[in-house]
Amino acid sequence: MARGHRRELEERLVFVVGSPRSGTTFVGESLGAQPGFVDLGEVQPWKALVPALAGVPEAEAAERLRRVLERVRRLAFVRRLRAVEQTPETSFVLGASLHAYPSARAVHVVQVVLGQPAQQAQHFQRELVVGHLLVEEFLQQRGGVGPARQRPG
Repeated sequence: MARGHRRELEERLVFVVGSPRSGTTFVGESLGAQPGFVDLGEVQPWKALVPALAGVPEAEAAERLRRVLERVRRLAFVRRLRAVEQTPETSFVLGASLHAYPSARAVHVVQVVLGQPAQQAQHFQRELVVGHLLVEEFLQQRGGVGPARQRPG
């Protein structure tokens, strides 16, 4: 017996990649906090698989990556939400990741480091604001909800 309306599995994942300490956690958590999204954080089985995929053809790597991530999504009951995956090692298999999920998007986070500590702190604050605005713009373009777009009420 079916329970209500069944939605299709969500295939439009978001892979957040970047160097350590570049703001990937902030961006991943910000995206994952939006309605219809879920932040998976760093998926440990995915992270453990990445080194084994060096030199593996992209199609084979994509199949193995998808199998791991779908298992995690199924066990977490989030297969119908737009998952945000933010394992740093995904950078090394990004092509295979996008092959596994053709409708997915990748967000590359880059942090600019300046010379003096006070200047760095001020720049980092500006960067977070700009990053937040870029995340909002990204979500609005993809149909997400941001401050400039109100939910129907």
